[in-house]
Amino acid sequence: MYYSYAHSLPGTTDLNLWEPIYTYEGDGSSTIGHANRTAELCARFAEAMTFGVNDEWRKWGWRLGLWHDLGKFSREFQKHIGATGDSEEEHAATGGRVDHSSAGAKYAMEQNPVLGDFMAYAIAGHHGGLPKGTALFYERLKGDHPEWRSFAHPDLLKHDPVKKLWSDDALALLNEPRRFGYATAMQIRMMFSCLVDADFLSTEAFMNPAQQAERPRWPGDILDRMSGMLESRLSALEEGAAPGKISSLRAEIHRSCFDHADRKPGVYRLNVPTGGGKTLSSLSFALRHAVQHGLHRVIYVIPYTSIIEQTAEEFRKVFAELSEELGHDCVLEHHSNIEADRDTVMTKLMFENWDAPLIVTTNVQFFESLFAHKPSACRKLHRIARTAVIFDEAQALPANLLAPCLEAMKTLRRDYGCTLVLCTATQPALMHRKDKFPIGWQETEVESLLGDEQEAMLAREMKRVEIAHLGTRSREEIVEHFLGLGVGSALLIVNTTRQAQELFSALRASLPDGTACRHLSARMCPQHRSEVLREVRSLLKEGLPVVLVATRVVEAGVDISFPAVYREHAGIDSLAQAAGRCNRHGEMPGGGLVFSYEASDADLPPVLVDLVAAAHAARDVRDTNPGADILAPDIVRRFFELYYKTRGDQTGHWDEHGVLDLSRCTAEETGFRHIGFPEIARKFQLIPGGQHSVMIPWGEEGESLRAELQKRKSLGILPDRKLFRRIQACSIQIYLQDWNFLERQGRVESYADGMVYVLPTLDSYYDSHMGFLPTKNYDPNQTLYNC
Repeated sequence: MYYSYAHSLPGTTDLNLWEPIYTYEGDGSSTIGHANRTAELCARFAEAMTFGVNDEWRKWGWRLGLWHDLGKFSREFQKHIGATGDSEEEHAATGGRVDHSSAGAKYAMEQNPVLGDFMAYAIAGHHGGLPKGTALFYERLKGDHPEWRSFAHPDLLKHDPVKKLWSDDALALLNEPRRFGYATAMQIRMMFSCLVDADFLSTEAFMNPAQQAERPRWPGDILDRMSGMLESRLSALEEGAAPGKISSLRAEIHRSCFDHADRKPGVYRLNVPTGGGKTLSSLSFALRHAVQHGLHRVIYVIPYTSIIEQTAEEFRKVFAELSEELGHDCVLEHHSNIEADRDTVMTKLMFENWDAPLIVTTNVQFFESLFAHKPSACRKLHRIARTAVIFDEAQALPANLLAPCLEAMKTLRRDYGCTLVLCTATQPALMHRKDKFPIGWQETEVESLLGDEQEAMLAREMKRVEIAHLGTRSREEIVEHFLGLGVGSALLIVNTTRQAQELFSALRASLPDGTACRHLSARMCPQHRSEVLREVRSLLKEGLPVVLVATRVVEAGVDISFPAVYREHAGIDSLAQAAGRCNRHGEMPGGGLVFSYEASDADLPPVLVDLVAAAHAARDVRDTNPGADILAPDIVRRFFELYYKTRGDQTGHWDEHGVLDLSRCTAEETGFRHIGFPEIARKFQLIPGGQHSVMIPWGEEGESLRAELQKRKSLGILPDRKLFRRIQACSIQIYLQDWNFLERQGRVESYADGMVYVLPTLDSYYDSHMGFLPTKNYDPNQTLYNC
């Protein structure tokens, strides 16, 4: 029996050990073909994504898997694979020397005028990424390709027609080309995700069965067991909490969330003042809701300026016993994508696919994936479907991209069976306001988990601080004010890393002996930040004086409480978050002290336009309401109205780069052939200018990781997923200008085919107190963000 082969086995010429492209019943083969395995996985992933039309989606998933490598049947590809073997480097080069993805794309396009186009995007892009539609349909697929049909088994080319692609709700958008266009682009990305994940897993089963054997096999009742463990933990916390109003209110919030888990999938809001326990309460709702409605997992999304490792660690403690029993961590903490310098078989196997019951990730990771075109970013998308997604501090999304972000959220709810939970510490954000914020959620679309009366009660009863505005103050005056306050410990939050570094240095020189001074920002790797927070918490618990200078990285996901907090002028939502780090547990009977001020030397770069607009809106609202409680619900509502209106006028209705227009299309036969996936991905960046991940050899763990990377590099072995996840805990994201400087200076080491870069030593570029120090001649307009 003659076979065409998808992959050879490195180091052997025995064709019996190679992987056929396709096998069929009765052919006597003991090996499952790559197309067979990919088709089964792709069909399963497609079927699992939606309610109502999953039988139809299984059909296209199956064909997508069968047809993605049709070009490998060509003599050109078989000659190549037979002549050279299939090493990582040679397989990567195959896509350039023998085009094996266009054949399947062209065949799919010929079979169906609409579905075929969708499949063509996915098949053509399954190595290099989703292409630009015009380049694909009017250039690439019009050309000649190596002959393959005469070598392919006829069973491969049979197919059942797919009768329905869209839900009825999606079809209702036909008269709104921008919204219908995004729904279409999302469906193509989801198809692409199913194919990419199935292809990578199928390849892994053949190329690296040991690694595949390490993948978790989650029991069917995993979410139910996690829900039970969380409820036991919360009950223990409530029973062991010190008696008091705050503890009682937290228990009420938890009970309300859990009791409402039987509500139908939809969009819910959880408006709880900071310190109200919404992190675990929202998770309580999401886990029980997922169990009752057959959802696949829970995804917890945190603002990009936050410390997600703190939340992930809190969750890990809850599920530690179950994780140990199963031999796999139930919590997947995902900061950033792996990006490789070379596109090889083995590097693809490292990309995260979110096959875990609980994901903790950032706004950047979550939303940029929903507008991505690369396999590395899109692989996990199909696992977002039919999940419960919690957005912590939902109002923290950048205003210039709010329209595409909200459209993505609405599409996940409408077409992919997701339940969304919008958590905020202030009045409901992102809600529709005629003429001021028309893109927001309608009141009828969002249901409160607590109810209006309970929300209002919490706003009154959980007030634990007094807020005073100090006006314009210099750095020296702020230091002097704190020293004269006599409280011993305080948290000082500023808007940029430069201000944090300068204020930290000023305080260290001024504080009395015996007062510890620490710094916290995203310039420090997660391992370093966690150590600082552990130390600060320990000092506070012991009643020893400590001052923490931080950027807004401390404002979400960090459970810490100071007697006094200073917050440089920003939006009212930021002030509310800062206040949540003061007298957090009601431990100070007289209340905590929160001071806002405008820095006399503040020179915010234009790139921080959201922060500038929020600060201006907060000032206007405060000036027009003198003496009012700045965190009162009606004041917060006016702030959001003014802020959203201002930014909408500045950003072309909250879509500054026209992202939604780039996927604008109609339902005409060729109307789908103009979606510009690469340009959409380029223009949708929550952090403009891009970032690079660099591992810091911080502490024993960092040094151990660098040594392990050096060892593997010498042996030609790539890191496994567990090692990559450890690397994340010692990595920082740096901006393009800083990255270019380090490269020019030869200050970064490359490992794992360019997937990992390491700062080799903690010299002048990484400070033991302040973390990564940007280049001395940096441009603040490019490098200073509020993290």
